[in-house]
Amino acid sequence: MKTSKVEMEKNSNSISFLLAGIFAITFYFHIKAEDPFNTPKLIILLLMGSWLMGHIIKFFWKKKSKLTRHELFLILILILFLSSQIISLYLSSNFIVGLIGDNQRRNGVLSYIALSVILLFTALHIRLTHSLKIVKFTILNGLLLSLYGLVQFSGRDFVSWDNPYNRIILTIGNPNFASALLAVMTIIAILALFLKSISPLYKLISVFVAVAAIFCILQSESRQGLLVVFFGLLFNATTYVYLNYPKYKSLILLFSLGASIFVVFGMLNQGPLSSVLYKDSVSVRGFYWRAAFEMFKNYPLFGVGPDNYGSYFKEFREQEYVLRYGYDITSTNAHNTFLQFFSTGGALVGISYMALLVFIFFAGFSQLRQSMGEERKVVLLLLSAWVGFQAQSLISIDNVGISIWGWLLGGAILGLYFEKNKKNQELTPLPRKQNSVRIELFQPLVSSLIVVPTIAIAFLLHSSETHTYNVRALAAATDTEGKNLALNFATSVVQNPLSDSYNKFKVSDAMYRLGFTVQAVSQIKDLYLEDKRNTVFLWWLAEYEHKSNNYLESIKYLNKIEVVDPWNAEVYFAKGRIYKLLGNKSEMIEMLNDIKRVAPSSEIYKSASAELI
Repeated sequence: MKTSKVEMEKNSNSISFLLAGIFAITFYFHIKAEDPFNTPKLIILLLMGSWLMGHIIKFFWKKKSKLTRHELFLILILILFLSSQIISLYLSSNFIVGLIGDNQRRNGVLSYIALSVILLFTALHIRLTHSLKIVKFTILNGLLLSLYGLVQFSGRDFVSWDNPYNRIILTIGNPNFASALLAVMTIIAILALFLKSISPLYKLISVFVAVAAIFCILQSESRQGLLVVFFGLLFNATTYVYLNYPKYKSLILLFSLGASIFVVFGMLNQGPLSSVLYKDSVSVRGFYWRAAFEMFKNYPLFGVGPDNYGSYFKEFREQEYVLRYGYDITSTNAHNTFLQFFSTGGALVGISYMALLVFIFFAGFSQLRQSMGEERKVVLLLLSAWVGFQAQSLISIDNVGISIWGWLLGGAILGLYFEKNKKNQELTPLPRKQNSVRIELFQPLVSSLIVVPTIAIAFLLHSSETHTYNVRALAAATDTEGKNLALNFATSVVQNPLSDSYNKFKVSDAMYRLGFTVQAVSQIKDLYLEDKRNTVFLWWLAEYEHKSNNYLESIKYLNKIEVVDPWNAEVYFAKGRIYKLLGNKSEMIEMLNDIKRVAPSSEIYKSASAELI
């Protein structure tokens, strides 16, 4: 059945809504929120996914919507991916973190539900006629991001960020994410120059984007942007030669393999490219990856809980890590998307996610074989940018501001593949008969019903972030009015069912410093009961009990830290000091021996040897 002009226009409008939402996620931030980047972007993502879910339901409800084998396979993969995450969430030790994501991350189950909806919507609605719209849209986004990057580099940013990183953080708050996002834009801008259907104006903009973005990537001092550009363009060139010049395919594959090996070895501080590509932050990822592997070994079925990597890292980190980087330095992510899924969600989440990526790659490469000319160039452009995005996933963290682009590109690749193969693979249409008026009202009604509870979630998330920010701003208040105002905001955060534990801790600690001691201590004890693996809460309570001369209570909390952070010599030192105060020499000597066991050549052992006598 041919698609009518009216239907095509409506489909085009829904694609425009999709792109508008992605633009908002990419650029929006809220400077008066405790987390100005991730939570605001998550809110937009959830609202956008809720509305688009109505379009997906409409797609399957209409009589003329037909399900192909490939569409069915995609749906089954997504169902397995999300359902196994939900089971992992149910079994996790920290439900709120699993639901909305860890502090400053927001990679919880809700975000992946919304990303999956966006991928499925894109796969079901994107067609070749929309592909150039995506390319042009990306080029314009790249233009704005590059210009903002140049502004930040010049030191004339219109926002005075409290930024411990390199100044080029764009609208996503971190130089690594910024460089990776610019790199995806760079790949598309460069490859758009070879499309006949792109106007000279867009090609001129593409040249500027490529030059400015690469400059910003270099100035960000983040290597992963270079990695994304390299692997994206290398894949493009390799595939182009492989498909169009078969007699050179062995040569180009050998060259690509050799170039990739040189780059990987350079990142590991080996070979001639090490001076350009190596950074200590790359080598430290080995510790994160091994810790993730240990988590998966110990929790193979459902992992440690969605986005709960940080709660278990100190238990599974290696002794060498604490000796090299310190006892307080931790990580809340495996810095490898695949290992992150396996360690936090278990085998079903990890395998289903990898199956999704394999399916997208298979669909893209199959589409390349079936297409020719301009269509092949467009598909190769999208697939190359997607491969570049996946390359950064090997050493980086999912971030809503950049992840949305990877899921968009994946959905677009599948959409083109579905369009190409739909004619011969359609299954029986859904046996429903609906009049056009009811169909037109169906999608807005369903979308609205889904959006309503999402608005409530968005309000709670926004309230938690802004009220935490307000408490921090009032933390130095000396007048009664200011203190009471801070108390009201803090109470709101603590009572908010979607406040994460760190926001609750921040406001409780501020209450303690403002003199509301009883309330603060009670709240932090409640936080510990909700999240018994959180060493920040345990240290705070141990120090509070120590200051209150409740030494045995302090030791109880230190013992709990020892269980989840066994390589922390500072715990043994703190216990040794208390045992010295209590006159328990044998326990004090045992603590000194424990310090020697975990950190024999450290400064802390030297200090303990002089003090614990």
